[in-house]
Amino acid sequence: MPELNKCKMGVLETERLRLRQYSPADFEMLYYLLNDTDIIKYLFNGNIFTQLDTLKLIEETFCGYKNDIGCLILEKKDHTILGFSGIQKCISFLTDDYELGFVIKKEFWGNGYATEIGKGLIDYARTNMDIPRITATVHPLNSQSTKVLNKLNMKQLFKDNIKNRGDRVVYGLTLKR
Repeated sequence: MPELNKCKMGVLETERLRLRQYSPADFEMLYYLLNDTDIIKYLFNGNIFTQLDTLKLIEETFCGYKNDIGCLILEKKDHTILGFSGIQKCISFLTDDYELGFVIKKEFWGNGYATEIGKGLIDYARTNMDIPRITATVHPLNSQSTKVLNKLNMKQLFKDNIKNRGDRVVYGLTLKR
């Protein structure tokens, strides 16, 4: 398993949820998520991940960026793993923004977890990061995630075709005025 940099964030907690560091025991869950066609159809151009692809994603995304936050494992406070979430430096389009994201197992959809962790990440960014805004990208047909971004008061900025992700609608929220 890859050696990962420690995230600046450490652990973030909301009323029902916690973000924590990745551990090798999480690999199977991530591999499962990245092979669920209902989940992956809106991520990474809909491409199913091999085990090697999953390892590469872990190395590049899960706290692998030196001065950024990276993704963390999302779990309920009873340690039930829901998926992953986090904030990262935008590498998909040419801006100096940071991007929040979340991927949740489908059996937990519709319970407000994405909105709750999104609010927690925005609060964290507003309090602990010196950035003017935060962004998020969503597949144009992913109506559920679009609803979450609207609940988080994020506004549509532009549409783009992002390498390795496909068509995306980019949303943003101003943090500093």
